[in-house]
Amino acid sequence: MPHYLELDLGNSDGKSLQVGKRHVQVLQHGLRVLSMTEWDIACSRAESQRNANDTKIFMMDNVPVQVGKKAADSGAHAPKSGPSKYSKHYFRFIAAAQMMCHFPKGTNKEHIHLSVAHPPDAVPYRDDLKNSLGGVYNIKDVFGNKIRFAVKSVVAHDEASGGIMRFLATNQEELSPNENMLVIDIGGRVSSMTEVEVYKYRGQWQLDIKYDERNRSTVFYMGILDVYEALESELVSLHGDLVRNLQPLKNHRDLIQTTIKTKGQFPIFGGKEFVDVSQAYQNSVGRFEAEFLQNYDKVNNGTRNSLIVKTGGGTAALSQFLLQHSEYNQDDPDNWLKHPYVDYADAPAEIRSANARGGATLFHEDLIRRGLLEG
Repeated sequence: MPHYLELDLGNSDGKSLQVGKRHVQVLQHGLRVLSMTEWDIACSRAESQRNANDTKIFMMDNVPVQVGKKAADSGAHAPKSGPSKYSKHYFRFIAAAQMMCHFPKGTNKEHIHLSVAHPPDAVPYRDDLKNSLGGVYNIKDVFGNKIRFAVKSVVAHDEASGGIMRFLATNQEELSPNENMLVIDIGGRVSSMTEVEVYKYRGQWQLDIKYDERNRSTVFYMGILDVYEALESELVSLHGDLVRNLQPLKNHRDLIQTTIKTKGQFPIFGGKEFVDVSQAYQNSVGRFEAEFLQNYDKVNNGTRNSLIVKTGGGTAALSQFLLQHSEYNQDDPDNWLKHPYVDYADAPAEIRSANARGGATLFHEDLIRRGLLEG
């Protein structure tokens, strides 16, 4: 029986779902190679990890690894770009961990087909990515189970395609047959702006992504996690007494998010009162704003596009700067976009998974064209 899996590799975390299903599995990016002593300890404590889906520990190709939250917390984050990120020694382990989350423990799967959404800067490495993820995965988990996954085919598309397809799934009745859109994706560590022409051919939506001369979108290496961390650092520097008992601040992201939403008001006493930390807020958000506007200028501030589509978890966290068309005000100094037609790729509460859900739709249509699924 074939299995069809959509992987959104992202930059701060990966998301995956099986075609035809709604559950999205999120696994934070982080890969740490373990010593044999650490592997032995993990095996001896296997029962405590039986239901853990935020971190996977396993051995593949005789290399014991830890993938997910605990690896990321130890500082083993994904490299931001470049060929090393797409070699078998990184995303192959990430894909193995994602498949372990989806398929029952200790079972073999022989006919897996993958669709992979990658960051827009990865287009030059697309063949490396597909080569790294195909073939047989021989895995041993901490319970001693030997697992075999056989990936028969891999197709790749950039995240902007997934975001657009998710938008089309819920808004196609409102669109004309030809639209020029700008997809703004604010991720955890990398953000992008991609111009896409959307048109209908024989009743089906088609995407024509406008890459630049380097075969890539407009990309900048800063995301919402960088904003959070900058604000945490500013709070420690400027308001040390206020946050002394909240260290590390990364464990209190709800407070950081509220401070951004309220434009510099830090909640205390369970949100009943607030402390003005506007200088720390302005310093941290200002760095991202400068980078964002510099790159927005490269795509002519969206003036070539009839619509801006927002995707990625950072667009919801920074929603007061990326105003919807219903909130449009050309003179609002906080509105970075200043464009009359702006919308989310999905509902704000679901926007973190929009690229994965849209990618699954794209994959489903591709499987039908290839005769692997019935329409």
